[in-house]
Amino acid sequence: MILIGLSGSIAVFNDEIEWLTTPEIRADPSKGSVSIDRVVEGVRSISEESPFQLVFPASEYWAYTAIVDTDSTNLNVLISPETGRVTKVTSREGYSWSLPFWIRQFHVRLLLGLWGRVLVGIFGVTLILSCITGILVNRNWIKSMFQVRRNKKPRVFYMDLHKLIGIWSLLFNLMIGFTGAFLGLENLYNQIQQKWIAPYAETAVRTPQETSRENLVVGATSLQRLPPSELISKAQSHFPRMNITRVSFPRLDPTQNENAGAVIIRGDHPGALIATGQSRVRIHPYSGDVLEAGDARQAKVSTLLYNTLDPLHHGYLGKGFSTSIKYSVKILWALLGITPGLLAITGSIMWWLRRKQRALTKPSTDEKLLEQPTANTAASGLIQQPQPWRHALAGSMPFLALGYIAQATVWRQGWLMDLSMLQHWLIKPISLMALCFPVTIWLYRYPNEPTGPITDSKNNPWKVSRNGVLLGLWYLFLVCLLN
Repeated sequence: MILIGLSGSIAVFNDEIEWLTTPEIRADPSKGSVSIDRVVEGVRSISEESPFQLVFPASEYWAYTAIVDTDSTNLNVLISPETGRVTKVTSREGYSWSLPFWIRQFHVRLLLGLWGRVLVGIFGVTLILSCITGILVNRNWIKSMFQVRRNKKPRVFYMDLHKLIGIWSLLFNLMIGFTGAFLGLENLYNQIQQKWIAPYAETAVRTPQETSRENLVVGATSLQRLPPSELISKAQSHFPRMNITRVSFPRLDPTQNENAGAVIIRGDHPGALIATGQSRVRIHPYSGDVLEAGDARQAKVSTLLYNTLDPLHHGYLGKGFSTSIKYSVKILWALLGITPGLLAITGSIMWWLRRKQRALTKPSTDEKLLEQPTANTAASGLIQQPQPWRHALAGSMPFLALGYIAQATVWRQGWLMDLSMLQHWLIKPISLMALCFPVTIWLYRYPNEPTGPITDSKNNPWKVSRNGVLLGLWYLFLVCLLN
């Protein structure tokens, strides 16, 4: 909860982080701007026939961004609005190609792919249950809204702090828990739907998409593609109040055959709590005819409700609001986003102090019989010393080597240490070990009770490095599970 909440609070400012960390994305409005046709020509200079999405600048201080889908990989291309030239090209491979993208993916899926998003969704359900049980347990919640007793015992202070944070952030955490659970578990629903309930089967029946695609090329041999500026102008004529956010250009086909597709222009209409880019216009690239159009404000009720989840969860209202309002919402979401982690900390401290107090007030029979250890008994080895982390790390090193060998020979089919290998060998399994930290900590401390008279590493090195072996086996299991 700490990692998810903190990364979500940082992700609220992902646009600002990208602007600060990427000099090429900054623009100077005083230098003017070229036409959209020049910008598209700049993108085509990277890969002339590849399809791409052109993302419009968020403001006059931003450059254009294009996501180009080449045969080998996806490229992130930055284009200067002042000259129309490409300023930076980055491969969109893995999670680490961009700091804002890494932050977003860590928050959304803990860098664990599709099933990582499902795990984050489960934590959303956990947050909802924590809010409900907190309400049921804390009956005198009105008094707790303003009460923090600092002059009492530590457990009382943390209890008051826990209640104070929980009550003031209750509605927000319920909303974050619900939207996070819905967006995360949506992947699980889609997997069940696609693979088990309604698996895809090849059929000879012609789909509406195929029919629409054939209709696109009627008369294409005698027409020329319209320039992007004219296509965008036709879309704005259809929806005058739509603020365009991105344009999807299909693959260029020199033979002008059935592979020619429509140009899809997406944008935002004025209004709050509508996910960005949900209004769209599909336009014939040769004739300029509007093939399909949809206003996000006029969608059916279920779609309208679904479109509110993303802005509610990530803290953006929509177009048409002042900068002060936008940043006030972002700051509020960032501060409240830390509260699930704070509640996890204060709740854990309360649990630990309560357990410690019970252990002091109700000693077990064995504890009554045992005498207080002296320096002589401790020196003689009757008390087990903590396992040194260095011995545990050394014990797990051979398993890291086995994991690399397994990746290279079984799944990656190559020994090259590239970004994909690094993620599957270390980043993803270690992230999952952190996610399942109760199991990881238990294996690190196993056994956590005295089991013998001697635990000195010089006399019994296996008992010290045994934790490293258990951690190594745990790592190998997670590597196999992820692959």
